[in-house]
Amino acid sequence: MNLRNRLLGLCTAAAVTAVLVTACAPSSTTSSKSSDSGKPRDGGSITIGVGEALTTWNTVNALTVTDFQVIKEVFEPLVVNNADGTGIQGGLADSYSYDKSRTTLTFKLPPKATFSDGTPLTSADVAFSVGFWKKGGSGALYDTIKKVSTPNPHEVVFHLAAPNSGLLPVLTWASSAVVREDFGGKSAKDYFAHPVGSGPFMVNNYTPGSNEIVLKKNPTYHKAGLPHLDQVTYKVTSDPNQRVLQYKSGGIDVYDQVSPDLTVQLPKDELTSVPGAVLSAVTFNVRPKAGITSNVDFRKAVSLALDRKGLVDSVYAGQGSVAEAALTPHEPGFVKCGACDYPRQNIAAAKAALAKSGYKGQPVELAVDSSNASNVLAAQAIQPMLKAVGIKMTVKPQDVTTLISRATEGTIQMSITTYRATSLTLNDILSLWYSTSAFFSGEDTAPILAGVQAVAAAKDTAQLRAAAAQVEKFVFQSKFWVPVADLDVTFAVNPRVKGLTVNPLVLYNLSDIYVTG
Repeated sequence: MNLRNRLLGLCTAAAVTAVLVTACAPSSTTSSKSSDSGKPRDGGSITIGVGEALTTWNTVNALTVTDFQVIKEVFEPLVVNNADGTGIQGGLADSYSYDKSRTTLTFKLPPKATFSDGTPLTSADVAFSVGFWKKGGSGALYDTIKKVSTPNPHEVVFHLAAPNSGLLPVLTWASSAVVREDFGGKSAKDYFAHPVGSGPFMVNNYTPGSNEIVLKKNPTYHKAGLPHLDQVTYKVTSDPNQRVLQYKSGGIDVYDQVSPDLTVQLPKDELTSVPGAVLSAVTFNVRPKAGITSNVDFRKAVSLALDRKGLVDSVYAGQGSVAEAALTPHEPGFVKCGACDYPRQNIAAAKAALAKSGYKGQPVELAVDSSNASNVLAAQAIQPMLKAVGIKMTVKPQDVTTLISRATEGTIQMSITTYRATSLTLNDILSLWYSTSAFFSGEDTAPILAGVQAVAAAKDTAQLRAAAAQVEKFVFQSKFWVPVADLDVTFAVNPRVKGLTVNPLVLYNLSDIYVTG
């Protein structure tokens, strides 16, 4: 699976100071931008090729990378990540500020803000939205907001239970988007069936299950001069090789996340990359009913059998590095797991662990997203590695919707997945693990919740690193999640497309993009 960080995410927002959120990202954090020239031109359209379909318009139920990228263009959060992904700025809100005690957070709304149907957007809509957020799968994220007051139609105040500057990263998520008060008099189901948001774009054409999402410019958007494009089409094609052909023929203007093995087929000067933005990992179902994968020695055997360096060099075409931790490296507080043996393949130790597990030679299934060519290749490459230590593994590619359904039902034994954070907090990935019973593994989430709370209580980088180290220790001992590689993310961008900046969180703002010629 190639899911955006949180699946029905659930965590307590990190109580990290604004300094930590905006200034503690590693110095290696970079973003990639398509070459720019001259003044932005209004008008025109582009087509973006993606591998995963949109699964929902309901903001609190977003699942996939496509969901999170597209939804935020239609439903705008109060705050957003800045262009280079190193800080937070106003989105729907013109500005935000804390009082001296940092227990009230005030947002100023643009006086002329409206929804795309022309209905004025007011503080009452924000207040209603907070209640909606709390009722969704991500409800506990917003528990720190004890009360919402609306002094006037263009000002909304969040009264917090305690100082919690880490709430800001949470408010950039799609689950924090502002919706109409009372859904405009409709049920939530009917409202999201015909989305009306306040973002730079609005839905022009979309049929559930279709392979095309057409957005058009929102003429009522509150930010003057934006967006530049009249129309954006997302074309869903699960076969990555087909997307290469589409890009070469001009059928798509942007290839969103090119598989590493396919970059050689595209013009080098049209590629833009973000290093180490995605973590690949092998995940396990640890429930007793799952069979042998419930045995920690079996999981240890799999981890020790993996030739991670070989996978990076071959399957991932050298576009990444061997993972040295279970958490993602660009998050504030990240630490390498010094006691972990992830970088080292040890066949003898793998065989010893396998013998201890009681494995009897039964087939074990590894499920993989069929639209992710690199993960399919990785699964196929892992198969002989496991065979070398005596494990019989079968590879089962499936579409992402089926994988999510099976994962939720607990019927997957093993999978290979890619994960990326979309906000600057360690609780990004911890919220995913906690909310999904440790990413659908069935693992005990109490140690993860302890990690969430430790991150929430951290007051400086040292305390964040201590919290991260404790989480790393638990994940290494459990091995419900076995990291493989920190991968670069590459986009192919037609030279006529300007202003596309892919930040380290692998997000971009459609409103900034324009075309030439």
